[in-house]
Amino acid sequence: MSARPPAAPPAPVRMFGAFDARGRRDLLDAAFARMGAPLAGGAWAGPDLDGRDADADPAARVLRLGLRLPLGLGAAAPGRLRRRGGRIIAGFARLYEDAPARAPSSNPAPDPAPGAPPPATRDEADLDRLADLLGRGAFETARTGAAAVEGAYSVAALDLEAPGGPALTLLRDGMGHEPLPYAIRPDGLVLFSTWIHCLRAVPGLDGDPDPAAVGEFTLYADLPDGGTVWPGIEELPRGALLRADASGAARRVHWRPGPDPALRGLAPGAAMEAGREIAREAVLSRWSRLGARPSILFSGGLDSSLVAGIACEAGARTGAVVPAVSSVSTEGAAPSEDAARAAMQERWPNLEVTPFRSERATALGGSWEAWLRHGLPNIDAAADTYFGMPRAMRAMGRDAALGGFGGDMLVSHPLRDKFRDDVLHLRIGEALREARALRAEGHGRKYLFRLVFVMASLRWRLNWLRAGRAGMDAARIGPPIPPARMEAWVRARTAPFQHRAPSILAAELAGIENAATWTICDFHLPAAGGLGAAPEAVAYGSPLLDTRLMAAVMAAPAGLKRLDGQRRGYIRRLLEPVAPERVARRPDKSGFQPDEARLMAEALPRVEADLRAFAADLPMWPELVDPVLLEARLARVRADPGAADGFGDRLGVLRAWNHGRFLAFAAGAGPEDAGR
Repeated sequence: MSARPPAAPPAPVRMFGAFDARGRRDLLDAAFARMGAPLAGGAWAGPDLDGRDADADPAARVLRLGLRLPLGLGAAAPGRLRRRGGRIIAGFARLYEDAPARAPSSNPAPDPAPGAPPPATRDEADLDRLADLLGRGAFETARTGAAAVEGAYSVAALDLEAPGGPALTLLRDGMGHEPLPYAIRPDGLVLFSTWIHCLRAVPGLDGDPDPAAVGEFTLYADLPDGGTVWPGIEELPRGALLRADASGAARRVHWRPGPDPALRGLAPGAAMEAGREIAREAVLSRWSRLGARPSILFSGGLDSSLVAGIACEAGARTGAVVPAVSSVSTEGAAPSEDAARAAMQERWPNLEVTPFRSERATALGGSWEAWLRHGLPNIDAAADTYFGMPRAMRAMGRDAALGGFGGDMLVSHPLRDKFRDDVLHLRIGEALREARALRAEGHGRKYLFRLVFVMASLRWRLNWLRAGRAGMDAARIGPPIPPARMEAWVRARTAPFQHRAPSILAAELAGIENAATWTICDFHLPAAGGLGAAPEAVAYGSPLLDTRLMAAVMAAPAGLKRLDGQRRGYIRRLLEPVAPERVARRPDKSGFQPDEARLMAEALPRVEADLRAFAADLPMWPELVDPVLLEARLARVRADPGAADGFGDRLGVLRAWNHGRFLAFAAGAGPEDAGR
């Protein structure tokens, strides 16, 4: 086996550029200069394709491209901008599909021999791999399920030898791990970046946010089909690519979720063995790829216990310690989590858990992180606890983390199969064909009848989904979402996927992959100095969002998705070889939080003072916040900050405060200035 290329230190990647198939240099130069301005303060370094060689370089006639990493890592920046002949590719790329599943080890990689050229980094190798796949047309037709190019990538690629002339491709992975916003101007110029603030620096894209879009994002934690809160700026959807050339620009899907056909029809035992091997590969490929010193975000729940158990089993063979960080609190008791963590440490003595005391958290964390990372308001009431754990990892000398975020939706819980989808959408012929396939796999008539009975009540199912989303209205602080918009959201989220995939997956993906929940992207920990300061990074990987594992779950016999009457049967079975039975069979994780009454009481004086300032100073405030509704919520929170039925009021007040911070940041305020 060839030596594994070294991983570059995790770092925020700021890629930005402009493309014009007509080669209008003045437009390219002006836009490129504007996009680079937020990164021009001396904290960043990296290479540019800036047009200086436009007379001799065909690429420079149609493209401007910049790549920035924090100044201390600037020498590594060329690893994220690669040029091979008539092809250029740049951006963020971290592939797991061909990463060797290396067990945790205490031994560092050996240094290269004296005088030998430095080896290609994994970043370079992964960009080269994507460039090769693009050149061979691997993304031209939509892949399904386990056929995805597995990894996290947001890249831009230029092909000077395309049949219709120079062509730009923007490409984002199936889960949408990292952002890739873009704008197509009326003059045809295509602007793109991995950081939305580069786009917002361009005249015409620097306006106020759309209040309706902010309201929808707050309610749904997602904007459908590539929308953003910024007029003129789109987000490339997960699993999509954008192709631009002289004929225009078009977006299409390159990956859809679906079951692995190679695993369809397996007996339950064989299906679980296949699933366990795929889960092992998902964990160990990320462990070996993410950074030099990875660790585990370990809550003690089923999902993180699976990740920790697989890593510990592999590490035990080499004598390696597997470090982990757990958020623990003496408030809001979580005895089931404490017991699960203790049981896992008893089973795996090489699991070394460092506690993060969540009592230190504040209710006011996350607003600057949301703005810095995604240009969005923070809607996560627990964001401060979330960011405390990677800070604890940095203090431990760790540069990467694996966790179970998202697994409770895509792997743990039963996913609807194609038969349910066909019945729900009244595709009778398709449903009958699928029923015959399910019968051939051993499913009885009782199972099929139960599915028909539940799913045929289409009106009830849609009303249930509406009620679930409308229930979030309990924390609303602005104008209600118009019924027509809610209806459109429901239709979009229940639109069926093809290729034997469950339609409900769209809604579940929306619940996971939205920028403000922080669940699947790298951690960026802000540094002092405002928007242009370079944050520290902790690489993050979620093995349970591996598309190969997702496809295995979808292909598994339905009976595996329950275990002796317990839900989440599939992941409980995955856990059996690597966790004690009392962990695999434990009840679902409790929703413990630090003492909400204390946190809200501590935050309230600052919140009220800031809300008064926001109302006085921010012109858009009345469009986002209903002052009568907000005052009513505030009155109830003042009277009892920890009321058992007051979660909606507390969340509404905190969301109003976060909205004000968001508007203040958009107006140019720094993290310590907004609201004061």
